[in-house]
Amino acid sequence: MANFSHVLIHGNTTVLQALGVIDKSSLQVALVVDERRHLRGTLTDGDIRRALLRGHDLQTPVEQVMNTAPTTAGLDTPDDQLMVLMVRRSIKELPIVDNEGRVVGLKLLSEL
Repeated sequence: MANFSHVLIHGNTTVLQALGVIDKSSLQVALVVDERRHLRGTLTDGDIRRALLRGHDLQTPVEQVMNTAPTTAGLDTPDDQLMVLMVRRSIKELPIVDNEGRVVGLKLLSEL
C-alpha cells in the first residue's frame, strides 16, 4: 500500500496549494479529509482542470471543486477485487477506509 500521509489535505486548502501537493507526489491525487481523517473527497489534476474551465481560480478552496463521492474500498478487500474495481471505474488510485470512513491506506493500480 502506498505511503499517503503527504497527500492528505483539508477542505480549506486552496487549489494552488493542492496543485503543489499533487505535483510533489507521485500519487497524482490529493485526499481531502477532516480533522479526524474522515475522507471528504478526492482531488486530481483533472478535477482542477475542470474547475478552472468552470471559472474557479487558484485561490478557490478545494472543498468547492473536489470529487465528493469518490470510489473507496475497505481494508479487508482482496487485491483482486480492488483491481477489478479500479479497472471498471478507470481509476489509478483507490482510497482505503475503515468502517468509520477514515483514510487508512491508498492502493495504486500500478502496484496491483
